[in-house]
Amino acid sequence: FLERALAPFRFALVKGRGNYVSIRRAHLAAQGQSVLFDERQRTELDALLEWLEHTSDGSLQDLSFEPAPEVWEEVVSETDVCLRAKCPHFEACFYQRARRDAAAADVLVVNHHLLFSDLAVRRAQGNYTAPAVLPPYTRVILDEAHNLEDAATSHLGASVSRRGLLRLLGRLDRRGKGLLAVVEQRLRTAEAGLLRDDVLRSIAGQLRPLLERAHALAVDLFGRLELFAAAAEDGVLRLDLDSPGGPERLDAVRPVTESLTLVLEELARGLEALRERILSDGRSAEALEGELLELQATAGRTRAALDALRLAFARTDDPVPMVRWIERRGVTAGGREPNVAVRAAPVDLSEILRDALFERVDTAVLTSATLATRDGFEFLRRRLGLGGGLRIAEHLFASPFDFEEQTLVAIPTDLPVPRTDENPALDAATAAVVHDVAAASDGGLFVLFTSYRSLRTVAQALRERGMEERWPLLVQGDAPRRKLLERFVASGRGVLLGVASFWEGVDVPGQPLRGIVIAKLPFKVPGEPLTAARIEAIERDGGSGFYEYLLPHAALRLKQGFGRLVRSRTDRGAVVLLDRRVLQQNYGRYFLESLPPAPVRTGSWAEIKALLEAFYRGFSDG
Repeated sequence: FLERALAPFRFALVKGRGNYVSIRRAHLAAQGQSVLFDERQRTELDALLEWLEHTSDGSLQDLSFEPAPEVWEEVVSETDVCLRAKCPHFEACFYQRARRDAAAADVLVVNHHLLFSDLAVRRAQGNYTAPAVLPPYTRVILDEAHNLEDAATSHLGASVSRRGLLRLLGRLDRRGKGLLAVVEQRLRTAEAGLLRDDVLRSIAGQLRPLLERAHALAVDLFGRLELFAAAAEDGVLRLDLDSPGGPERLDAVRPVTESLTLVLEELARGLEALRERILSDGRSAEALEGELLELQATAGRTRAALDALRLAFARTDDPVPMVRWIERRGVTAGGREPNVAVRAAPVDLSEILRDALFERVDTAVLTSATLATRDGFEFLRRRLGLGGGLRIAEHLFASPFDFEEQTLVAIPTDLPVPRTDENPALDAATAAVVHDVAAASDGGLFVLFTSYRSLRTVAQALRERGMEERWPLLVQGDAPRRKLLERFVASGRGVLLGVASFWEGVDVPGQPLRGIVIAKLPFKVPGEPLTAARIEAIERDGGSGFYEYLLPHAALRLKQGFGRLVRSRTDRGAVVLLDRRVLQQNYGRYFLESLPPAPVRTGSWAEIKALLEAFYRGFSDG
């Protein structure tokens, strides 16, 4: 379309470096596989090496299986272990080939994650003209721009998790396997000498004890943090000095935190010293060139983890106001212990985005089907720092869809009002409504929730009603999102229950999706640390956290959920909103006026049910 409208041009789809295999590292891992991997992991490496012979893409997406993290970490292309032009595989390198394609392109297609990784590097280096993660650019088009604040938050703060830190330490030594074992093995086969013996003594007498100490302290720290988080209702707890209980929690973990940071600092210095010792001997340096890069990279990542811990547990004033919190995430399908992370993020990104992005490019275009609320673009303008000297043009374009004819919004007036996440009466009513709507539409439904707890409760109630005997019941968490969507489309009459990731970014045009049930207005949880900190900042400035943050954000989210239904001019369907606060509260009109102009019908569930049955009879007759 663009070539017809403009002229031929070159474009490149750019994926992050962590998606690509390194040919050199894969062969290096094969050489040391006996001391790097267990038997199952060696089998995976063999399969990966075979794939390497015929893949034209070299990216994880082209691999037919998902390798274990321990295997992929040893073969993935990474900046800090790259030999660049000195690499014997430089010309064949999949990442370098993709990088050359990107450099020659007129248009780069990237996701938000990669864009903000690039901006984080540029901001840290003060580099806005030379290549970084991406080639330099002067214009950006940001689709789904309503997500920019959330996307930027994850890249402009800090995070360190139990699983991530233990995996980093395990890369050096994992029950006798790992990078240190590879270095020891290669040195023992080298000619004996003072340097060799000195290095081996250093590994055995200094680095391994430091690793054991760091591992024990990390387990201790994250075990304490898990106890804190487990006491919180949703496994999330603030660590700020001015949050309730924050100073006490920080004091309780201060001794182990300080000990861990000291040991990590000593470990990083020890790895760097080990590398310098080996480099001082020409023959050893040449024989261990690949391992020396790995030692340098691991030392760098140890320092990055150290910096993240220091920022997360800082007790001083921040130049940019930060919020800090602990998260505890549930047991995985493999039965491993819950992961625990400590995070820090800027409370207000408007000045950062303005300085790092909008003032650095000639033109930025922000586009989305859900940029505007009833108040137009004011909410996004304020959150993203778009004002004060920037030249801004705004345009609202009417939808090509005829919502008056293609859709209706149905709101029952006699269901329980959502008051808390724990609402058994509402969950039971939701299950009954979903069953009735599925009977009227013969399936083809998305049911959207704001919490996993409600989703699981309703899913169980639907199973007890025998739902699966009539319609395929697909529940988020039972399978990957892509698989659930494939099954939903293939069945043509499925009922899919989903949370956050199904409210947007899902495209099911046509007959397979003909109805959406929304259990609850999608307000952010006010007690969630980042949300709470942003509300507090607004209210400190004399504003209303509810009307300036929670309400417009929820309206955009509701609009996203509605938007799953109509993807073409021939799609038809109903949106059933079970939260009658939209009719009873003063703010309800804000939601309705932010939605596309679909007819709104209200009444008791018996009346709405009859209306939907008539609507879907007309739907099938049509």
